[in-house]
Amino acid sequence: MRLSDFTKSNFNIDAKIASICDSLQTYKVDAEPKIISTEELINTLLETFPESERPVIVWGVPSSGWNIAYILSHLGLAVMVEDGPEYAEMIVDDIIVTGMTELRYEELYPEKIFYAPYNRPAYKLIMPWKKR
Repeated sequence: MRLSDFTKSNFNIDAKIASICDSLQTYKVDAEPKIISTEELINTLLETFPESERPVIVWGVPSSGWNIAYILSHLGLAVMVEDGPEYAEMIVDDIIVTGMTELRYEELYPEKIFYAPYNRPAYKLIMPWKKR
């Protein structure tokens, strides 16, 4: 997928809230968590991050989004900004679980693209930087 194809769809608050409610009902808190290795994370980023002819300017959601932004910058896919989301083209996070963080940033910065390599997993994910 190219960055130009990765545009925001029409923002519908009712559909977004319904999606969040569905996520809360299907998330299996008591399921065995899946540990994501660094290699798996990098492969997922390479597969899911939109293609662009130049690095994308990203800002990471505190705190795990910073890790994703940092990794993307080291892969040469993005340039990380630390000053704030208003200076970025894309806001990044590690996982969209319920969609609440995505919703908050879409409301604050409707012109920005929100990206996370993992979107509404059915089980808990443990990222490489989390304690096991």
